[in-house]
Amino acid sequence: MIQGNLFSKIEKAQQVVKHWWILTIAAVAIIATGITVLFYPLESFLILSIIMGIGILLSGISELTIAITSRNWFATRSWNIIGGIIDILLGILLCSHIGISATLLPILIGLWLMTRSFIIISLGSDLNLFLLKGSKWTIFCGIVLLLLSITIIIQPFKVGIPFITALVSIGFVLAGIIMLAFSFQLRNMHTYIKRNIIEDVDID
Repeated sequence: MIQGNLFSKIEKAQQVVKHWWILTIAAVAIIATGITVLFYPLESFLILSIIMGIGILLSGISELTIAITSRNWFATRSWNIIGGIIDILLGILLCSHIGISATLLPILIGLWLMTRSFIIISLGSDLNLFLLKGSKWTIFCGIVLLLLSITIIIQPFKVGIPFITALVSIGFVLAGIIMLAFSFQLRNMHTYIKRNIIEDVDID
């Protein structure tokens, strides 16, 4: 029974991931957002909220597009779809409400990074299920992102605005790098599965 379930997941994991390159573009946008945040003062809420909103919105649209157009097991996981919906809603919120206060903006970003960290940890667990390389590093990066998000959310201005700005920037860059790595992993998923799993699974 266990082998049957595993084989079913393996078959679905080998499905072609359509439009995987959209996630690559979104990942680059998230990384660029993180770098941009580092060079703007946190007081520039109009600029920051719009820049962050666009980056997060692109992330959500890309995830939902891949999930809807693909039958790949990784692309259609519930955490991936939920994360895409959250990204779209938050992206619209940040772009449309340009008057977000100094206190609320870091908290919203911190919560988004926390949600993203849970998604990344779940992704690492899925990769580990298939014995794919990089699964433990993915989980580790997710934990680091979680710690960053907690620091941003809890009394953000007690550690100083420059420090919080740096944490937000690092969080975006780290999340973007993981998204970028995942986009390439989706592209090569069928190759990884065939090389590392199918040849080693004994199906009765």
